[in-house]
Amino acid sequence: MLAGIKFEGNKTIGGGDLLARIATAPTSGFFSKTARYYDADLFALDLKRLVRWYNQKGFYEAKILDTQEQKDDQGRVTLLVKIEEGRRAVIREMRIEGVEEVPHGELTDIDAALPIHQGDSFDEDGYEKAKDVLLDQLK
Repeated sequence: MLAGIKFEGNKTIGGGDLLARIATAPTSGFFSKTARYYDADLFALDLKRLVRWYNQKGFYEAKILDTQEQKDDQGRVTLLVKIEEGRRAVIREMRIEGVEEVPHGELTDIDAALPIHQGDSFDEDGYEKAKDVLLDQLK
């Protein structure tokens, strides 16, 4: 039975957020437990999912350093995942090209409406949202 999954080295993204991104889940429930079992093949895929999630959040150097299976005297397994987040990408510069005919005041309003700006931590979701906002603003 899978008793739990613990993360080490995840300073920026919380363990709950990481657990929400993987298919492997520990046994849960207080009065009536839903038993979950450890599947090594599924967990190997989950580790790739975790690295990809970090990438989406701008941690392009993230890697799984180690995983350990810790068994208690009743045969329950707790997985320990050691993560190295690496540096997070930061938006150093933003340029909008092809808007030379848009008045400067309107460009300022468009920039203010964008969810990302120079100096922010990069996040792929924020980038995708910014593209949608930019398109809506230019229409």
